[in-house]
Amino acid sequence: MWVEDLEDLHVDQEQDGEVVVREEGRVVLSRGTRPLVCFRFRRRGADGEFGSPMLALVRLRKAHGGYQPEGRLNLSWEEATELAVRLEAWKAPSDP
Repeated sequence: MWVEDLEDLHVDQEQDGEVVVREEGRVVLSRGTRPLVCFRFRRRGADGEFGSPMLALVRLRKAHGGYQPEGRLNLSWEEATELAVRLEAWKAPSDP
């Protein structure tokens, strides 16, 4: 899937007219020829309810006037929370 603008990239998915993945937010972490975008989303379970929030880190590649997803890492909310805690602990005392 190619997109011309980072704002056109979404993780929403439908199956048989029903939303199965719902995007809830997005942050562009870096731009340029290999931008990185973080999405918050939820998946619909077999019971029809949306589950806990998840994060997707998507690395893109710019070529031929557009962007193509190059890699993706999905994190559960628990994994994302643990990562945030560890990153905070790694912060040097002089960091803002």
